[in-house]
Amino acid sequence: MNKVSKVVLLVGVVMLIMTGMAVASDISNTKHNLRSTGINSAGTVGSLDEVCIYCHTPHGGNQAIAPLWNRLPGTTTFQVYTSATMTQTAAVSGTSVACMSCHDGVTSVNNLINVQGVNYTTGNTYLTGIAALGTDLRNDHPIGVSVTTSGDPDIKAPTLTEVRVFSNLVECASCHNVHDNTNTPFLRGSNAGSRLCLDCHSK
Repeated sequence: MNKVSKVVLLVGVVMLIMTGMAVASDISNTKHNLRSTGINSAGTVGSLDEVCIYCHTPHGGNQAIAPLWNRLPGTTTFQVYTSATMTQTAAVSGTSVACMSCHDGVTSVNNLINVQGVNYTTGNTYLTGIAALGTDLRNDHPIGVSVTTSGDPDIKAPTLTEVRVFSNLVECASCHNVHDNTNTPFLRGSNAGSRLCLDCHSK
């Protein structure tokens, strides 16, 4: 194989990899597509019919929560997880605020900062069913807890590349990737044999 053929082959392989990544990261075919023609179609009211707008805006976003975040700050008060060895932070914080701004079940999906240049406050729609975690998080996996200072000897820092911590804290996005549902439900990697769970839990 000559040098030109090798370059063409290499470019082809890179393009295939990038195409696969693009498909895997496409939320259009997941429940996070809230537009009227989307899988979920929970949030569309009137002309609000875009895929990304329910979370992101190119201008005027709330950078304190997430990149170009398009959702108004929530005012929800949560009951948080607590046990003899682990206590969640007093308030849902970090990246989990972004998730709970819909998944609390009491904040409207349409609670947006910027829709086509105007504040959009009408047509409230809420998540229901299993997607609505509610405000009582005592029966859910703790978030906002440290993986190294939990006080639980059976908890350890993750080693898998898929599992992420944020300022040493476990957040919703530690195990979930909102843009990719290859491993349902939006898991960062396969949990076959509980591999994601066992990355932090010794038993």
